[in-house]
Amino acid sequence: TLINPFFIRADYDFEISENEQKALEIDENTNFLVLNIMIVNKPFIESTVNFAAPLIFNLDKNLIGQVILEKYSYGLTEPLKNFLKSEK
Repeated sequence: TLINPFFIRADYDFEISENEQKALEIDENTNFLVLNIMIVNKPFIESTVNFAAPLIFNLDKNLIGQVILEKYSYGLTEPLKNFLKSEK
């Protein structure tokens, strides 16, 4: 399933290369969306999120691409529970 990373991780921030921007036809005026792949497990709290390779959607041109964030320390299978507030 796909998840909006900014809803669960306030520190998620990255820049994509000029080549990736050109391929996705993205500039400062483009409407775009970033989503990440989440592997849903049972129990749900054991689900994982791929923060290392987000999907970038160019909403204006109907383009999508997956970029690999090599210069960032985001993981491919980060536990969802690390980013959810626990209820006590």
